[in-house]
Amino acid sequence: MKNHGIRPALLALAIISIPLGGCAQAQDSRPADAPVVRQVDSAATPDADNSATAVVVQQDTTAPAPVQPEIRTPAAEHTLASELQRLIQAGQVHELRTTYNGQFGASLLFQPSDLRYYVALFQQKNFWRVIRTDDFAQAENTYRNFSRQTVELAQPDIERIRFEAEYAHTERQLAASSTELSNLQNDLATQRQQERSIAAQQAQARQEADRLNSQQQEARQQLRALQRQIEALEAQQNADTAASGNRANRK
Repeated sequence: MKNHGIRPALLALAIISIPLGGCAQAQDSRPADAPVVRQVDSAATPDADNSATAVVVQQDTTAPAPVQPEIRTPAAEHTLASELQRLIQAGQVHELRTTYNGQFGASLLFQPSDLRYYVALFQQKNFWRVIRTDDFAQAENTYRNFSRQTVELAQPDIERIRFEAEYAHTERQLAASSTELSNLQNDLATQRQQERSIAAQQAQARQEADRLNSQQQEARQQLRALQRQIEALEAQQNADTAASGNRANRK
């Protein structure tokens, strides 16, 4: 809950009063599910005494009636909401306190000329309930009650905002984890492919080495055989040379 101190009435005008013109003066143009503002007797309001009157916004749950020509009456045009709107626009009230909770808020305003206090409960700058009283203690008590109501009223919307943010955060984490998993799977597939390629290369290299080893052993055997032949021929050649020399000496 966030409380603001006294601020200029123009701020209250910007926060609260502007959307009320359509509510107070053009009821036929509102959508079928728009809130309906009605004035109730203060005796029916649990947080106000006999010196205060209240405006209560109720949701219209009945089916929309056929469009009828608007009939303006003084009672229909004068509500606490429209009265407070005119005072705000004229700069005749001061904002004493304001509380915001989500899209809901409560304000305590003072009219110095008549020593009157207005307590308003609003949603997204639209008046929901308005209390008027000459008793400051009652105005303070009503303001505190309205402020507590804003906490309860805003709770579902605050939870929605939190859960939406948490869901979006989880979605981002899910996408990041999915990307990471895909990258790891691709890395593993590449690694395994490389391992298979290396294994195939090693097997081929072993086969080539075995083939070359066999060829080398065969070549060595051939070499030894040739060397033995050469040695035999050399020995025979030497023997023939020696025999020729002996015959020459005997002659």
